[in-house]
Amino acid sequence: MRLSFPGITVDIEPLAAPGRPAERAAVDKLAARNFPGAHIDHDPDGAPRLAGIDGVHISISHGAGFAVLSWGNVAHGIDIEAPREQLRRVARRFVAPGEEAGSLTSLLSLWTAKEAVYKAARTPGLSLTDILVSADMAVTGERSYRLYYSAVAGAMLCVAVALG
Repeated sequence: MRLSFPGITVDIEPLAAPGRPAERAAVDKLAARNFPGAHIDHDPDGAPRLAGIDGVHISISHGAGFAVLSWGNVAHGIDIEAPREQLRRVARRFVAPGEEAGSLTSLLSLWTAKEAVYKAARTPGLSLTDILVSADMAVTGERSYRLYYSAVAGAMLCVAVALG
């Protein structure tokens, strides 16, 4: 499945099995399909990149039975997650004062947005409660992000694109 957002393309691959080996294999398949000859490498801070390809920002997520690879010419992050009750139990770790967190859907929106922004920000020590989410925007202390959401087979996908 392929999705497009302003400046970002997202490719989604179902996982063949649970676990890290299947996640890595699915991401490798996505990279090979979209960037023949390239492979996923990582920067010193752990952020993924396409080895040998400059100027293309990528982000990776695994969840809800899928692997996701996004790419574009702007800094961004991506997250996919299925609704789960565990979000209610850990909400205090990521919900900031004033954020809407009454329903499981609102918690899932906040979680995926904050995970996507965290990946886009690449800021050591950034706490999820320091990422403030409001509708289709998010702000860290230093930057703003436009948020794009999409439902994928009962899961929620969020792309956070850095502005300016």
